Amino acid sequence: MNGKRVGIALASLVGVAALAAPAFAQNEQFIPQLVYRTGAYAPNGVPVANGIADYYKLINERDGGINGVKIVFEECDTGYATDRGVECYERLKGKGPTGAAYVFPLSTGITFALTEKAPLDKIPLITMGYGRSDSRDGSVFQWNFPLLGTYWTAADILLQHIAKKEGGFDKIRQNRPDYVLLWGWGVMNSTAIKEAVAVGYPREKMYGVWWSGAEPDVRPAEAGAAGYNSVTLQHTSGRFKVHEDLKKYLYDKGLGAAKWEETGEILYVRGLINAMLGVEAIRTAQERFGKKPLTGEQVRWGLENLDLTADRLKQLGFEGELRPIKVSCADHEGARVGRIQTWDGKNWKISSDWYTSDDSVIAPMVKEAAAKYAAEKKITTGCLLTH
Repeated sequence: MNGKRVGIALASLVGVAALAAPAFAQNEQFIPQLVYRTGAYAPNGVPVANGIADYYKLINERDGGINGVKIVFEECDTGYATDRGVECYERLKGKGPTGAAYVFPLSTGITFALTEKAPLDKIPLITMGYGRSDSRDGSVFQWNFPLLGTYWTAADILLQHIAKKEGGFDKIRQNRPDYVLLWGWGVMNSTAIKEAVAVGYPREKMYGVWWSGAEPDVRPAEAGAAGYNSVTLQHTSGRFKVHEDLKKYLYDKGLGAAKWEETGEILYVRGLINAMLGVEAIRTAQERFGKKPLTGEQVRWGLENLDLTADRLKQLGFEGELRPIKVSCADHEGARVGRIQTWDGKNWKISSDWYTSDDSVIAPMVKEAAAKYAAEKKITTGCLLTH
């Protein structure tokens, strides 16, 4: 049985154990996991799912859970289809002693479909780097958390970088543009890059959003993709401190969901980061509500009060990959920084300093769009208080 199948089997067994032994499950924190290990986007979905699964297993194996509360997770394959994503959410949201702690939709379409369900079910949605860009405004989107960056953040950072290369924003042409920006996911990215190779379009003039900047996007074009760039969701590829524990507690024991050589790839790392943010939100909420399984409503408070300093990120083993993250009611994004990475034919290499998106541009857009949504949906805006 290969590593991926082992991961799926373990996840399934954990879910079954939770149902078969409800008394044991009273000290378990249930986290549903919407994944897509099948379908057109599976090459991208599998490594993300593996990274998430491995981080949860690491917390259980190394730490004995989150302050002694074991994580139970169950995967449900959406195939990246919105209707199946909603079905998975409905099937899993009430499991465990306290219901779902939070949900990663892992799809903008599923995020939009769940945005109106989450407030009714009191389950937060963590949409790291995707979803609704206006959901940064927590006074309107009280249950959405687009942590680390929205699409508007990504677009602004990319334009800042291009403007810097061209000598200023006034040098960027709207007619007969000199650059191509890829805003894709899955095979559409590798197809575009291969077509650029075929017609001789310079890859150094191509930039992708962070969902267009992973190994599956460039490897099909082989060395021809060299020079292609993307903005990062802070992190790039490679192994770092947390990988030492992954190897010791999981991979040396045959418990890893992926192959070890895959654990430094961008989408696997992104899965690790997703899970880490969720776990730290639970840990934050436990400081207020007790070291026990928490409800989604309590974890929402933990997300809105998440404050990961540089020292804390170092303790967690993510030093060098992430900058500090501080979430509030007014800011459900928590951080708006990124870098540019460039494919050298074999590996991703960081090729710029850090950029911060320009809030003089983004903040008014968020305010206007969120206010429009609140008016359309007749939402009572404001910060939620959790007692």
